[in-house]
Order: sequence, then C-alpha cells, then structure tokens
Amino acid sequence: MRTSTWIASISILLNIVMAVLLTEKLNPKAEPATLTPTTKETIVNTTIKDEVKSAVQNDIPVKAMSNIDYGSVVAIINETEVRQLELLPYINEVIPANKINQYETFNTIPVEYLKSAIDSYAVDLLFMKLADKKGVSNNSRLQSIINKNQRRNIRTAYLSSIASTLVSEEQVKNKYDELMNSLKNKKEFRTRHILLASEEEANIINKALIKKERDFDELAKLFSLDDATGFKGGDLGYRVTGQLNPEFEQAISKLKLNNYSQPFKTELGWHIAVVEDKRDALIMPYEQAAPGIHNNLQQQAIKKLAQRLVKNANIKLIKP
Repeated sequence: MRTSTWIASISILLNIVMAVLLTEKLNPKAEPATLTPTTKETIVNTTIKDEVKSAVQNDIPVKAMSNIDYGSVVAIINETEVRQLELLPYINEVIPANKINQYETFNTIPVEYLKSAIDSYAVDLLFMKLADKKGVSNNSRLQSIINKNQRRNIRTAYLSSIASTLVSEEQVKNKYDELMNSLKNKKEFRTRHILLASEEEANIINKALIKKERDFDELAKLFSLDDATGFKGGDLGYRVTGQLNPEFEQAISKLKLNNYSQPFKTELGWHIAVVEDKRDALIMPYEQAAPGIHNNLQQQAIKKLAQRLVKNANIKLIKP
C-alpha cells in the first residue's frame, strides 16, 4: 500500500509539472470567448458536476478532528513537523471508504494507515523542497493551478456544509408521490437489444439468430455498438413505458415474450430487440426510494444555486 501511495503521489506531481512546462513553452494566445448567458450555464454545468458528489459525502474520517486547530505533532520529516490536521487529507486517501467513519480519533487509526499517509505526505513535502531549491515553486502558472485547486476545495467544503439543509423531508415525500403517481397503470419491459450501424449489418445478425448460429447474448457482446449494454448481452433492464426512444418502444410493444424483432431503425441506428419480461410497473416502498430521491434533489438544488450565483454576478470579460 505504501509503495502504491508513493507512485500515485509522484504521478500527480509529474503531471502538474509537465502541464506547467508545456503551457509555458507553447504559451498559446487564444482569442477570448464572449461570456454569453448560454456560456455561463455551460460553465456552471461542467464545473459543478464533479463537486456535487463530493459535497454530499462525509469527507472527514476522524470526527474528533473537525473542531480543533492543527493538533499535535504526529511525525517529523527532516526537521519539518507534521501535525494531525495536515495529515488528515492523506489519511482520507488511504483508509477504505467503507471503514472511514470507524475512527473517531487519531489514536484509533491503525498504524499501517498512519504510516502510509505519512509516506505520501513525505513524498509531496520532499519534492516540494526540491522544487523550492530549483525555483519551480515561484512559477506563476504553477501558482495559478494551486490557486484554482484551493478555490475548488473551498467550494466543495462550503457545499458540504450546506448540503444537509437544501432538501426537506417534505420535498422528498412530495417527489416520491409524484413519481409513484406517474407509474400508475404503466407497464415495464425487460429488454435486450443489439445496436448496429446499417440495415445490411442488422440483416446479417438477424439471419444468424434465425439459424441459431449464435445466441443473442453472444452476438450483442460481439457486435452491438451500444457501449453501455453490449458487454452485458444488450441488457437494458426494466424500463417503464415512456422512458425509451418512442420508435424503439413502439417496436418492442408488439413483440411476444422471447421473440426476436425484425431489424428496425431509430435515430440511434438499427436494432434487433427481444422482450424477456413484461409486467405492471413496480412501485418501490418509500423507505427504499427516499435516499435516492433525496440525493437527486440535493444535486439539483446545488446545481441551481451555482447557476443562480453566476447569473446574478456582475461578470465582465475584458478583452486584451
């Protein structure tokens, strides 16, 4: 574990250094884009996406550390003292996610995790010292990367602090009722499909199915262009009516169970499909559905907050 942590740390550092050197060497002068409302929305959608997941998760493994200063010294590396809070992000990296909340204080953290975290910290620290000696740390482009990461980390911490207040239980219940009402009197299909580029290819696969040269699962894994389902035999799982492409849904609605369709075309390409099961849409109990609904509403709320902040900000693009 300690060796893999060193390698990961070195890889990250090398990537940053290479990015800085390449940028400084090439120094492209791109024409600045106009910051239109549409551009604003795109920026928010792309930058907030990666923050939402970490914002709603607990990223502090040692609960007792959340309200102290830097804590006591836990290691010394070439006369540099390392305190508890400084080591915390490194500990968070080495403790498995399913164990991260088991440790209330530093005294309860197993020694092997502490050693791995310290080794990782040492790699960063020692490379930083080398960079200082060579003057790399003063590189303005490197500082801009560091500053960006700092802003992102602060944003994530803020989102984490407000995430639990964004969605009420009443909102979750209302959304659950809305979703469950939308499923009433609807059917759901368990479907597999093979997506192909042309009618000619679809006809060849269709003949292979008719002659039973290979089964559907194997043909889907070999030839389907749908990366999301091809590797699992084209399995789309259960889909409620209205969730699928209308042309696709119309084609499979006429099929008898376990009968292959003739090749048919949608905007995605050519398909051969089979319906393995058909039933009334299942209504999930509230206790099972609530966590997923809460998480989805929370993500939507954070995204809307980011969009509102950007929309209301006085942003001016100054062209050089």
